[in-house]
Amino acid sequence: FDSGLGDSTKAWGLVQPEISKVTTTCSYDRAGLGFSDKAQQAGTSENAVSDLHALLHAAELPPPYVLVGHSYGGMNVKLFAEQHPLEVAGLVFVDASHENLGRDISALDPESKRKNLEYLEELKSCLSAEPSSFVEGSDLFKLCVGLSGARYSDAISAVEFDRARSPERTSAWISEMTHIWTTSADQVRKSYRRLGAIPIIVLTKEPAQPAENETVELRQEKNALWLRLHNEMASMSSRGERQTVMDTGHYIQHDQPGSIVDAIMKVLRMVNADSADTP
Repeated sequence: FDSGLGDSTKAWGLVQPEISKVTTTCSYDRAGLGFSDKAQQAGTSENAVSDLHALLHAAELPPPYVLVGHSYGGMNVKLFAEQHPLEVAGLVFVDASHENLGRDISALDPESKRKNLEYLEELKSCLSAEPSSFVEGSDLFKLCVGLSGARYSDAISAVEFDRARSPERTSAWISEMTHIWTTSADQVRKSYRRLGAIPIIVLTKEPAQPAENETVELRQEKNALWLRLHNEMASMSSRGERQTVMDTGHYIQHDQPGSIVDAIMKVLRMVNADSADTP
């Protein structure tokens, strides 16, 4: 399991335990995030894939793998499959980012690029803030720590708060944001390849509603783009499919975790059937 931009293994708390009942599972924190050590290199997809590949082999978890990626993590597992196709048996994309998303959204809505750059600059202020400034409920707390809400226990929220105050975590988050639509997107584009007939399931959140100061027409164009890019992911395999999950936001694993469990189980059944048919 690979989490979204700046996120950690906690995102899979409602999904991983269910899959662990039937097979070995592994979720991990990219360098600088969650419980991982400080990042020693840029937060790019290629570096994330290199780390994950080394981690799996060091942990003596033999391939092939079924990889599950949410949001930015979807770009990483896609690149892993492109670079190590013989080690990947199946893919599940959870409302995953596509390498062309940033470019195509900017073409539809040039203002979105400016807003992203502004947000990135705001995040950098977290690096210079004193830990004592992270007062719960403050704007700085909302920006740098985020709101965990009722989804997580007090114990998990406390650990997340402690980690969020760490400059290593903020630096890793900023580095990933800096590179996602430039270096990382280029790396995934350059590695593109068809993935034969491996099972691929792409889960898409329900169409989003217009944001503040966004026209209905623009939102419809963005929703159509999201679907087109997700269909492209599914088309990487002759056995790829895309499913829309209703009553969800971007975090399908929080809103409808059962849909992800079902998708993974379906891929596992297909993988096991393939193994049984292979001499």
